[in-house]
Amino acid sequence: MISYLVSSFKSTFAYTGLVSDDVDKKNTDFWDRWRRGEWTAITVTYWVGFTMYIFALPWLSDSLNQKYWWNPPNQAGLGPLCHTSVFAPGLECKNGQDLVDIALRHNRTWICGCGQGLFGESLCPVVPGGFSVSFFVGSSMGTGLFTFLSFWPMLSLWWYQDWLQRTHQNPPEKLLRYSWSALCGVQVFYGLLCCTQVCFFPRCHAVCWILFLICWFTHISLISWICRSDPALQKVTHVIATNVLIVFFANIGMFLSTQIDCFLSMHVCSYGYWFFECIQLSAISGMSCFLVVLANMEVPLY
Repeated sequence: MISYLVSSFKSTFAYTGLVSDDVDKKNTDFWDRWRRGEWTAITVTYWVGFTMYIFALPWLSDSLNQKYWWNPPNQAGLGPLCHTSVFAPGLECKNGQDLVDIALRHNRTWICGCGQGLFGESLCPVVPGGFSVSFFVGSSMGTGLFTFLSFWPMLSLWWYQDWLQRTHQNPPEKLLRYSWSALCGVQVFYGLLCCTQVCFFPRCHAVCWILFLICWFTHISLISWICRSDPALQKVTHVIATNVLIVFFANIGMFLSTQIDCFLSMHVCSYGYWFFECIQLSAISGMSCFLVVLANMEVPLY
């Protein structure tokens, strides 16, 4: 009985590298390819789901908040989810629109305030700078879905760090340690971003966002520099450089959209920051997907 269990354990986990496999190399290679394909499919699926989610946030907010604002289950008699009056003093649209007029045209006298509703309010931007991903996911459901769909793509950022260390002909240990430390900072500040609501902790959220970007640019610049020193990794360098340019210009777009006069372009003023932020987050979280598909990176087996 014991020998059967040991044999089953080995045959099941040999391809993960947890135990040695001395039985059949062809069988091991098959399971390695299967496992890498499986992990790649999971990562691409998560990334596509995350990208679709953040680009669909305005529609999700408008449709679901309008439909479920009154809290149909009314658990424990807690009342409606959204109960901030549009007539509240100081509450206004930051893009110059009339909040009361827009709400009445939607048969509403309420909006979803900070932390209320299924997603952040979509009638008009009520915080400076226009709509943002952070504003739309500033609720328990919004943050929960955001974290659920992004945790695997963000976790997979460790893959190319590990793969580069094993693939590079002469990996510079000091630069690898620096890039590893910067990637730790990316993960830490990303987690802090998810738990600091932009409407409640605006300054803390902004600081975490800036530090997150600094850590990511530092990390990816070091990775690119390491790849440049190995001729066999030139394709990887090109993929990384393209992605860095996308993130860089997305940041410029985010900044410019907050500076534009809303009377010149109401849509850019309201949705520009959110749109370019979606591009930026999609590019950062999809780095491992791009390297696997475009640069033949091998998913590490642990």
